[in-house]
Amino acid sequence: MALMLIILLVLLVYSLFFLRSAYSYWQKRGVYTFRPTPPFGNAIDLVLQKEAIGVNIQKFYQRCRKERIPFAGYYLLTKAIFVPIDVELIKRICTTDFDHFTDHIGHVDEKNDPLSTYLFNLKGDRWRTVRSLMSPSFSHGNVKRCCETVLKYAEQLKVLFGGMVGNLEGVNVKEACERYTTDVLISFTYGIEAGFLVDANSVFKKYVELVFGAGWKQSLRLMLNIIFPEMYSLLKLKVFDDDLARFFTDLVFQRGGGKIDDTRRDVLHNLTHAGSKNDLSMSEIVGQCFGLFLAGTETTSTVIAFTLFALASDEDAQEKARSEVVKALGKHQAITYEVLKGLDYTDNCISEAMRTFPLAPINTRICSKAYNVPNSSVTLEKGTNVFIPLQGVYMDPQYFPDPERYNPERFAEDNTENDTSVFSPFGLGKRQCIGKHIESFCTKVKTTFHRLPTRNTANQGGHCCAINQFQVYSPSGFSVAN
Repeated sequence: MALMLIILLVLLVYSLFFLRSAYSYWQKRGVYTFRPTPPFGNAIDLVLQKEAIGVNIQKFYQRCRKERIPFAGYYLLTKAIFVPIDVELIKRICTTDFDHFTDHIGHVDEKNDPLSTYLFNLKGDRWRTVRSLMSPSFSHGNVKRCCETVLKYAEQLKVLFGGMVGNLEGVNVKEACERYTTDVLISFTYGIEAGFLVDANSVFKKYVELVFGAGWKQSLRLMLNIIFPEMYSLLKLKVFDDDLARFFTDLVFQRGGGKIDDTRRDVLHNLTHAGSKNDLSMSEIVGQCFGLFLAGTETTSTVIAFTLFALASDEDAQEKARSEVVKALGKHQAITYEVLKGLDYTDNCISEAMRTFPLAPINTRICSKAYNVPNSSVTLEKGTNVFIPLQGVYMDPQYFPDPERYNPERFAEDNTENDTSVFSPFGLGKRQCIGKHIESFCTKVKTTFHRLPTRNTANQGGHCCAINQFQVYSPSGFSVAN
């Protein structure tokens, strides 16, 4: 008994010493920080899942802005993270001084966790090589060539919505949009028909839920991947489970069974041919294809849903966007790639939805070599994690007056009241999203196809808008109910 008490006492003393040492990291380096709450650091509500990471970092950003400091130190549990507050410093980290911040935070293990090898996670020279091999698949020309396919799926989604509107239990707009983006991304990436829009019980339903489910296990995995990515390799842990890995690996190998149209020139086709000449392993090909599904399906469907929600809540904006589309169709008779490119106000509506409801509330970087923070005596050590507070910037009235209000006019070319140069939904610099053109294209196609009734729109607490006899709900998803 006495021995057990001694062991417990030693562990307690060690834990207190460890926490004291961990929470003095930024103070020792002359970086401003707020007093952490052991063992949660500055993230108690985030760790307890009372608020999302974007909200947590936004509050941290706002506290820093009140103190008028250009950067600060943040603790996620005991992990020390550097948070740039000044937008010029953010731009330098992502562009001018990119060589010091080349990588994103994340675990990569080709052998034990092949799905972790997607482009966003890759580091250093390997990231550069793989990105160069993937770039041709995302050229304007290739996106233009897939226009007919995207329009086909948009028509199917239009039919799906039309059949659901009379449902008294409501229409889950977010789920329907997810089915649309799944079909588009699977076709664009693998060259196969997912059939999710025409079959709600498609095999893809299971795997969409596995990838994007919000259960505590997946939340814990993703948090540990940010805080202790090295632990995954050390203990041979996996961010994604084996069932998911088998499914997306099988999609790649279906080509051998003749199920993929080799004339489509989809991403898988391009990677397979490029990989044979550039030592791209099959695990990396699997990882890149999965990464496109991971990065494009949920984000694009959410942008569409938020844009429809915002336009349903703003009759003037919706009518102006619709007038732009009608005018364009009057000239060209049909929706084409060129027509979509010319819909400037519709672009503004989508951009404002992405600002108001940011899909990537933070961006991450790893300091790849020692960095002297400009206009200070602070030096970041190699390996320091960085959180870029995008949501905080987007909701800062200095850059976007009355930031909570949805206002597409912010992005008009002649608008000087808003600083849209700080808006970067697809990232800044060389690490910006490689698939931004196809994602923007899919979003604009669906936005031009769908029109919600708008008369008597009323906002009810930011979660529900009554529109004629319809309602659009947005607590955990979107529904249109009669």
